[in-house]
Amino acid sequence: MQKQVYIIILNYNNWQDTILCAESILRETHVDYRLVIVDNASQDGSSSYLEAWARGELEAWIPPKHPLRSLSLPPVQKPLDYTHCNEATSIRKPPSGKVVIIDADKNGGYSAGNNIGIRYARARNDFDYIWILNNDTVVAKGTLTKLLACAADKPERYGIFGTTLLYYDKPDTIQAFGARFYPALAIQKHLLAHTPYDPQKLHTFDQSKIGYVVGASMLFTRKCINYLEEMPEEYFIYFEEIDIATKCRRGGYDFYICDDAVVYHKESASISKIDRTISAFSDFYALRNRLVFTRKYYPWFLPTVYAGLFVSLLLRLIRKDRAGVHNLLRILKTPLRKIDTLTFKA
Repeated sequence: MQKQVYIIILNYNNWQDTILCAESILRETHVDYRLVIVDNASQDGSSSYLEAWARGELEAWIPPKHPLRSLSLPPVQKPLDYTHCNEATSIRKPPSGKVVIIDADKNGGYSAGNNIGIRYARARNDFDYIWILNNDTVVAKGTLTKLLACAADKPERYGIFGTTLLYYDKPDTIQAFGARFYPALAIQKHLLAHTPYDPQKLHTFDQSKIGYVVGASMLFTRKCINYLEEMPEEYFIYFEEIDIATKCRRGGYDFYICDDAVVYHKESASISKIDRTISAFSDFYALRNRLVFTRKYYPWFLPTVYAGLFVSLLLRLIRKDRAGVHNLLRILKTPLRKIDTLTFKA
């Protein structure tokens, strides 16, 4: 009996990349899945564009000579078996359809958007796995089949499975093969980043070094999702996968990267599409969330994390990074008990 997989893609003001990602998924023919696209209250008409694509009135576009063009084009046959609903309907009367487009009531961040898809899957209650996939990714042929075969081969304690992440515009280069987290400073490091893609090397990699699965591609077992319930929403963006890994590991779950399952990642395209000067936004949440996470899981490391933030402040002063200095001063001046309520201000 085939396993039912719910693939959740979160879209925000970036329907073009979402279509490319969806087209690559729809080429998977050997797995029982439902594609759930959550539009996170976009302001660019994304919801209408996505429905037009599902009807066959809109196509993805890729430069003719791009090496990964064949993963998303030519488009699969349309119209798709799809439904389009709002957030409330997705829970109260969860619709069917191979593709389900759900409009969020508001943009509550990365986890909040994905939680809408998770709640929809749980309302239907017919899934075996949930695959959280960034919209700025493209899936290699057969990846989902390989991912499920890998998951089925592992003991029940494995609750989260990752894929080999390669750069979309440098498809022979690794973006991440899992990652490590260093709680004393609340910083992270992608493993094997920027190294040549070598399948044999990945197959023999010591996975005990992996501290968490990078959030661009995370497959959860049903049992793990039921334990997790929902993704943590206090971060808005960044640190969610580290929080998930910490909670799940403390609950007895382990992680595994399925090395032959490949996903190509454009890396933060959904953020940069909003504003080319968005680095201040990214910087703010990456720094603020060091404190949010540490207070929650490693409070004894707060002194060293604060020390690291003061070093970051000094570096930004030296670089004359006014936005970075402004962000860090706001973070450092905010009482720790209120840190998760602090939001970005341009």
